[in-house]
Amino acid sequence: MSDFRSSRLAERNPVTHEQHRREARVQIFLPLIIGAVLILALAVFSTFGQSDALSRWGDISLIWLILPMLFVGLIALVLLTGLIYVTVRLMQSLPVFARRVQNLFATIGYQVSRMTDKAAAPVIRARSISAGVRRMVRRQTR
Repeated sequence: MSDFRSSRLAERNPVTHEQHRREARVQIFLPLIIGAVLILALAVFSTFGQSDALSRWGDISLIWLILPMLFVGLIALVLLTGLIYVTVRLMQSLPVFARRVQNLFATIGYQVSRMTDKAAAPVIRARSISAGVRRMVRRQTR
């Protein structure tokens, strides 16, 4: 079995590694930077020449952005309330069912003990008779 610490990772292929880095720059970082610059430019240019209409549309947009989160929060609140209710009910009824299960396992343990005692009784009886006979033979031979 080889030791984990003694195994070394293979060296990277410099050609494919450079190709991967180039692709990551073009496919990940470049769109991310362009998107960030566009959002920043929109934020800067939207502040020039603010009018009441622009402010009104901004408020409407904010309402539409907040509404879905309110519904998600409402669903989360209903789920949390339901889970609290179920937990309280479970905590009230759990001791009764736990006692029933405990009694069931105590009965099963008692029955298993009785059966093993019945199964072991002939062996114990035979060995005790054998021990008694050996003891009697030893007394006779002394």
